Amino acid sequence: MERPSPLSEKVRFGKFVIDPRSGEIHKNGRNIRLPEQPFRILLLLLERPGDVVTREELRLKLWPADTFVDFDHGLNNAISKIREVLGDSADTPRFVETLPRRGYRFIAPVDVEAHGGAPAVAPVSAPAVDGEAGLRPAAGLVARLPLQRRIAAIATGGAVIAIVVILLALNLGGLRDRLAAIVGAKQAAPFTKIQSIAVLPLENLTGDPQQEYFVDGIHDELITQLAQVGSLKVISRTSVMRYKKDKPPLREIGRELGVEGVLEGTVRRAGDRLHVTTQLISVRDDRHIWAHSYERDLRGVSVLASEVARTVAQQLNVQLTPQEQALLSNAKPVDPATYTAYLKGKYFAQKVTNGGLHRAIEFFREAIDRDPGYAPAWAEMGDSYEFLSGYGLRGDDLSKKDALLRAKAAVERALALDPTLGGPHQALGTMKLNEWDWEGAAAEFQRAHDLDPNYGVNSFYLIMAGGFDGAVAAARRTVERDPLAYSERLFLGWTYFYARRYDESIAALKRAVELNPGIHHAHYELAWDFAMKSMFGEAISECDTSLALMRRTQPDDVAANECGWVYGLAGRHRQALEIARQLEKSADKVENYTIVAHIYDAVGQRDNALEWLEKAYKNHDPWLPRQWTMPMVSDQLQADTRFQDLMRRTGNPWAKFPLNGKSLASAINKQL
Repeated sequence: MERPSPLSEKVRFGKFVIDPRSGEIHKNGRNIRLPEQPFRILLLLLERPGDVVTREELRLKLWPADTFVDFDHGLNNAISKIREVLGDSADTPRFVETLPRRGYRFIAPVDVEAHGGAPAVAPVSAPAVDGEAGLRPAAGLVARLPLQRRIAAIATGGAVIAIVVILLALNLGGLRDRLAAIVGAKQAAPFTKIQSIAVLPLENLTGDPQQEYFVDGIHDELITQLAQVGSLKVISRTSVMRYKKDKPPLREIGRELGVEGVLEGTVRRAGDRLHVTTQLISVRDDRHIWAHSYERDLRGVSVLASEVARTVAQQLNVQLTPQEQALLSNAKPVDPATYTAYLKGKYFAQKVTNGGLHRAIEFFREAIDRDPGYAPAWAEMGDSYEFLSGYGLRGDDLSKKDALLRAKAAVERALALDPTLGGPHQALGTMKLNEWDWEGAAAEFQRAHDLDPNYGVNSFYLIMAGGFDGAVAAARRTVERDPLAYSERLFLGWTYFYARRYDESIAALKRAVELNPGIHHAHYELAWDFAMKSMFGEAISECDTSLALMRRTQPDDVAANECGWVYGLAGRHRQALEIARQLEKSADKVENYTIVAHIYDAVGQRDNALEWLEKAYKNHDPWLPRQWTMPMVSDQLQADTRFQDLMRRTGNPWAKFPLNGKSLASAINKQL
């Protein structure tokens, strides 16, 4: 993109070359990124090397009056970015010197290339000040040209100006009218509406790496609050966190995430005092839309996130509904020690590991001990217990059932304290679904959606109802809000698998592998797809890869479980039955009854499969009602009246079977 500037040729200084026409800056031949606003400031300084460019001049030229910006913050941030790119220092400047309360001066020698590439301006140093008169030589690059070329330049420029004045006066060819129209059009150019945004990781300026949990917590709060604006697409935390250490150009970020704007910011902390800066930028042209800085004590941090969200919506001309206004006004001041413990808990919970979840629960409990009425801490603790129930509780004193009971108790406590929270209603809906409480689950999902449009019907709920298209649509929406998240691609692939759309499932899972090649889950799910397509060589290969990756991380027999089904389907019955016998030993603790049933079904031992499904029924296995839509259940088993009777006994209102003995899978495949 060409950036307007009186400079039209390349400018050299030190190891750097600036090209005003292309808007690029190179160091030793390597292109480096400098955002639009800092680039324009640098050009203004380069036009007048050695002279002071005042802060007022910069404000008038680069911060239009119709754009609301915290000017001091925006300018200071832009100068900091210039120094960062140039490797400069405010204390010992080599390029940009600060004159406190006045402005800035470019102090390094500057060369300007002529059309042929030769220097047009001799290198100059910052001019000396006349101690008596306090005068400086004439400003500007033209003033530093050799005398003859300076006269020629002035004469040429004067002639051009004279010609233009005459043409405008005569309005020959309608030039004056057309020029006025162009200028008017530029002034009246409408602001392109931004409907999607990413909140980039905040920069930790506390000087203490141990405060990273705090900075990440504020970042997460900003995302959470902005996500409550239904008409604004906000990218989820998982996708933006990859830019925490390595941030490419904003246009590249916009392309990867599919957004039109980004929110950047910094965090400083001194005791219980907090300084947060934010700036909203259009990724199309690096245009600064809005910036502001906030001074708060820790009690007001949660309120701060809501305030930023409301202001961003205002700057983007987003009309908030009364419900959204209420959501963004719901935050209340929190005791600093309570909030600090809460943020530490969220930091560890987001690691989604066994150890991380245990640490998270400890911090959430600390927050609750300090303030038993703090509903968000109860809600997050409930989520952590629910996640923990599915993350290898082997070796822990806590059983899966105990973890789920604690999860439900915490979530219900959160709702008793604050029934307007959407997340706990969604979590409670999932728990009721696992308890086979179908009407209760539907009511909770609906309540969550009414409170926060980001929530909706659980995909498991849709799948059990045979609503595969709706489940896929929901999974796709999740991917749109978290396009670089491994887990969301994994779930999309899993949903396609349930819908018997195996090729699309394979594509989604391969993308998940690209995003995180070191995790085993996507590989064993790929094995399922290949097995259903009778591509057993590929299926076994994916199982082998999954098992190898699994052994490098933490013990987890899920891959071995479902690979047992793959081996059985591929005709490797001995290996499949060996896995089944191993799983039977820990079935009551791990609750993998349905997985053992899948293996026996795959090797043709239907009676044994039904025996293990009956055990799942007696133990109220959450996965049992989902078997009526599970692709792993064979046509023969689904057509068995004993299986159909078992499904009806779960109370699943959607467990309806064709009367002609055909399975659901056959009916679905016919429709496809």
